[in-house]
Amino acid sequence: MTYDDHYARLQMRIENEVFSFAIRERQLTEVALVSERYPGIGTHTVGIPTDKLALVIERRFGGTFELLDKEDSRIETRLNEVFIRLYRSVIDGREKTREYEAAERRRAAQRVAQDAINRQLELKAKLKAEEAMRRDILLAEATNWHQAQQIRAFVAEVINQAELPPSPAHREWASWALGVALERDPIPGRNAALEQLKEPK
Repeated sequence: MTYDDHYARLQMRIENEVFSFAIRERQLTEVALVSERYPGIGTHTVGIPTDKLALVIERRFGGTFELLDKEDSRIETRLNEVFIRLYRSVIDGREKTREYEAAERRRAAQRVAQDAINRQLELKAKLKAEEAMRRDILLAEATNWHQAQQIRAFVAEVINQAELPPSPAHREWASWALGVALERDPIPGRNAALEQLKEPK
């Protein structure tokens, strides 16, 4: 049991449940004139004491239970009802806690499963992108190789149709053109890259 200064109430903690207690006088209400002398002003509500008490028990994050004075039984003779209600509230709290924890476990399992699915999807997307890149590189290399072969064939045909022996201008041009073909040829670079991928002995 503790005392809550802010709300001026006793509080009871049972397991994870917190209950606050307050005693109030039950009142009846009636409508009365604001002024007997000037009835046209209007009316207001007036509380009438009944000399009957109500024990109000509020459960944190839960409902409110009132134990009321009756004609044949005062609240002090019915305190067992309070403890029965507290007991039921604690049992209800346990059940809700179990349900919440079970739901949390289900949500956690769903998150783990979804994370695994997401990882698989990401891996598939990554592999697909890598495969698309490899294909693009292959097509680009094949195009460059074809161009290099065309340049070499072109140079050979130019020299073949030139006067023999080829002039210095022909030889200089042929050397330059074959250098361009070598730059375009992807085979040396591809072989070097594949050599690096060999497993170590």
